[in-house]
Amino acid sequence: GVGLLSAALLALSVHLALLARRQSRLVEEQRREAEAASGAKSRFLANISRELTNPLNSILGFSSLLLGGRSGALNPDQSEDLLAVLKGGQRLSELDGQLLDLARLEAGASRLSREPVSASRLIEEVRAAFAGVALRKGLPLELEGDVPPAAVVLGDAARLRQALGAILDNSLKFTHRGKVTLGLLERDADVVIVIRDTGLGISPDEKEKIFEAFWQSERLAKIKKAEGLGLGLHLAKRIVEQHGGRVSAQGEAGVGSAVFVSLPRVNGEKP
Repeated sequence: GVGLLSAALLALSVHLALLARRQSRLVEEQRREAEAASGAKSRFLANISRELTNPLNSILGFSSLLLGGRSGALNPDQSEDLLAVLKGGQRLSELDGQLLDLARLEAGASRLSREPVSASRLIEEVRAAFAGVALRKGLPLELEGDVPPAAVVLGDAARLRQALGAILDNSLKFTHRGKVTLGLLERDADVVIVIRDTGLGISPDEKEKIFEAFWQSERLAKIKKAEGLGLGLHLAKRIVEQHGGRVSAQGEAGVGSAVFVSLPRVNGEKP
C-alpha cells in the first residue's frame, strides 16, 4: 500500500511538472505573440503617418501660398474655398500627429525631458491657448479658486501642455452653455490639475472607456457629430502616466464632468 501510494504521488508530481512546463511555454508564446502584434500595430501607425505627411505638406503649403497672393489676387469665393481647404489640411495634420504620438508610445520611443515645471504657469498657458476657442463658443474659460503659485512638478512642459490641451479641447467640444474652468490643488505629495465643464457629461459606464484608444461615445454621437479619432484623451492619459501621474474622471450625463490630473510634486513636498 505504501509502495502504491508513493508511486501515485510520484506520477502526480511528474504530471504536475509537465503541466507547469506546458503552461510556462504557453505563457511565453502568448507574450511573444502580444509583442509581435504590438510591434506590428506600431509599425502600421507609423507607416500611415508617414504616408499622410507628404500630401498634407503639399496641401498646407500650396494653400498658404495661394491665399498669400503668390499666383495673383483671389476673388472672395476663391479665398473662402481655399481657406476651407487649409483648415481641413490643418485638422488632418493634427490627426496625423496623434497617430505618430501613439505609434511612438506603443513602441516605447517617446522620450521626455525632466525639468521643474510650474503647474500654475502650465494651466495659464493652456488657458491662453484655448481662449479663442472658448470665445467663439461664448463660453467663459476661468480659473477656479486660488491657484497655488509655488506648486512645481518634474516633467516635460510641452508634453504636459499637450495632455492638458487634449482634455480641455474635449471639454470645450462638448460644452454648449455654462462655463469651463481650470483649477489647481495640492494633495499630499501630488499636484492636482482639475478641468471642469457644464457640458454633456459622462455616464457611469463611460468613466473608464473615455481614456481608451479610438473609443467614442455612442450617446454623444447622437447629440453631436463625432470628430477626430478618439485618441486625444488616451494620449493625455499615457503622457500623464509617463510622468508617474494618473488621470480620472467624474461626472453625470447631461450635467457636466470633471477630469483630475494628478502629478507628483517636486520632492513630494512644497518647494
